[in-house]
Amino acid sequence: MTTLDLSHKKQRFDDAVFVASNLEHCRLTTERELQDLKWVGYRFMTPLAATKLFYDIYRSLRVGYVREHKDKDLADNLPMVPFSDFVKNPKKLAMAWFARQIADTFGVPYEIYIEFGFWFWSRRASGGRHNVPQINQLGFSDATETAWRAEFNKFLSHDRLWAASRSLADVPQLHPDAFEGTAEQIAARAFIVDLCGRSECSWPRAIEMWCYSYPIVTPDDFAAIVPPEVLEASVATALLGALGPTPVSDAALAGILWPSCHGMPSAMDTSAEACRKCSSSASCNGLASMVKSEVLRSTGHEEPRQKALRKAPNERQKRYRAKKKAATTSAGVSSSLTATSPLPEVTLP
Repeated sequence: MTTLDLSHKKQRFDDAVFVASNLEHCRLTTERELQDLKWVGYRFMTPLAATKLFYDIYRSLRVGYVREHKDKDLADNLPMVPFSDFVKNPKKLAMAWFARQIADTFGVPYEIYIEFGFWFWSRRASGGRHNVPQINQLGFSDATETAWRAEFNKFLSHDRLWAASRSLADVPQLHPDAFEGTAEQIAARAFIVDLCGRSECSWPRAIEMWCYSYPIVTPDDFAAIVPPEVLEASVATALLGALGPTPVSDAALAGILWPSCHGMPSAMDTSAEACRKCSSSASCNGLASMVKSEVLRSTGHEEPRQKALRKAPNERQKRYRAKKKAATTSAGVSSSLTATSPLPEVTLP
């Protein structure tokens, strides 16, 4: 095992311990459900790393929103709170985590989701331009869902997705030389092929782009939708304008193919399709157990955040019971005194 392997696994473990210590574990279970929904480029990131990315993009676009709709000087002087400081407050971590999870259900890059969220917010009738949306206010409400979804479908153009998809070439686990047939890798290739199938781009250009300039797929992946003679000619044409296959980096060769939800406490469900088809399921429960043990060792509790959230209600319940008990005891003493009092009853005339 290389040093990079060990470093990657250590980071995955540390991320899981942090979130298991600061979030309710029911929020971690949802990561399994999101694995097949989120943007294909995020399916190897830890949920904490994805939340950081979501937060950083939000903060960056928030500055632009303030500059456009409020005041340039105000935008330039906005305090840039780093993610590491922001998530020191578990409430804020939960807020960003939940906002990111909602974004994942749309299966698009966070830039697209957040950019649209700001745009839609600015057109609110209730003074959207004068108020800056919080990170958890980028989605829709019950009242705005129909309009939000309709406008989002217009916003999500093919050209926008085509441009955004180039970033997939920066994901080492998606490089053709790192391909091992995981569900995430197969989904990424299927997405690119489908994107090309719906594009007006010529086959030689599409093949040159996604096989050589931004290598994610191989020419064979196009065989299902491109006639053999067209595919052969397209590959020959693409090679004329290509510099040749981009060599895979050491990072890609050593890239860990664990899915995002791997090792999240309570995330694995052997009856779930996502877990049955996962090539890393054999080690998932083992890592989750290690994470739980470390959380228990370092905090003294299996679910410290749940315990912290129950502290105030438990204290209120404790005070209520004590007050009720005191009232009952007082009533009992009063009743006893009345029953045994030697003083005669006095009836006033």
